[in-house]
Amino acid sequence: MTMFGLTIEKLLLVALIAAVIIGPRRLPEYAGRLGALVRRVTLLAGDAARRVELEI
Repeated sequence: MTMFGLTIEKLLLVALIAAVIIGPRRLPEYAGRLGALVRRVTLLAGDAARRVELEI
């Protein structure tokens, strides 16, 4: 499975590096921010798809 050309292994490596750089104290805060961003993007994409369907 790839997402934007990234494999699961590469995503895990990026997550591990981010965890080391950010540190264990701030990691939950940044994870929460990332989750909120993903939710917003998902909602925006869903809204855009619904608008396209209505236009068609």
